[in-house]
Amino acid sequence: MIEAANLMASPFIPQPPEDALVFVYGTLKAGGALHESLERLGAELVDADARIEGRLYKLPWAHFPQALPANGKPGEQFILGELWSLPDGPKGLRLLDHIEGVGVGLYERKQVWVYCPDIEGRKYLAWVYFYTRGVPGEDHRLAGGRWPLEI
Repeated sequence: MIEAANLMASPFIPQPPEDALVFVYGTLKAGGALHESLERLGAELVDADARIEGRLYKLPWAHFPQALPANGKPGEQFILGELWSLPDGPKGLRLLDHIEGVGVGLYERKQVWVYCPDIEGRKYLAWVYFYTRGVPGEDHRLAGGRWPLEI
């Protein structure tokens, strides 16, 4: 079993600023089953072709992808997704925490650098949800780090 490195639930999650950036890679992406949650929050798309360092999986029993932090050399493992801005960061992140199962230990919210090649190669510090329960091996890893919405 591949463990989710250093992803033990923390009793303290730093308070986000009024506006918060969030990186999404699965069902919250535009066209995804849970994207309407971002729309209801008034989120605005910053970059549709953003990426973070990490590994992306699709376990057979789940209808959503599982992201884990990168475990190799920096720059070798990427997850592709979207960067969104939440106009009311604290409220929006509380709702997303609930959707992502933070309270039951399914995912953990962490800040990571998001790379935006379409915006002059800039990088932004944003929140992302990492899976906390580990995955049973590399067989379920998504090549290319992209989760298709057709699954």
